[in-house]
Amino acid sequence: MEPTIILTLIGILAAPLLGYLAAARRLSGKVASSEAADLWEESRSIRQDYQKRIEELNKVIYNCQQRIDELERRNDQLYLENGNLKRMIEGHEATIDELRSQLHRVSEENITLRDENVKLRRRVTELESHG
Repeated sequence: MEPTIILTLIGILAAPLLGYLAAARRLSGKVASSEAADLWEESRSIRQDYQKRIEELNKVIYNCQQRIDELERRNDQLYLENGNLKRMIEGHEATIDELRSQLHRVSEENITLRDENVKLRRRVTELESHG
């Protein structure tokens, strides 16, 4: 074979191999190029930002949970107080009903006594005029 053909065949076979080796080195996970280093730094910055935000949100969640617990305790207290006030109101309503009933009876007695008083005055006037 001629040397030019041999060199051409070697070139044809070596070119893809050299291209593969160059690409494998570039994509092997090593951060060698400035573009890859920039991307790596940007992703690290994004992860740090997200980690900071997660920590802030965890604090917010903790504070919300504390507030919820406090409000649930206060709600339980108000529920009991509401029950006590409801019973107190029912007691007062019963007292008011009883007082209204007594007032009605006293009012009826007052009317009856007034009628009797009028009758007695007439009788006294009648007796005084005859006597």
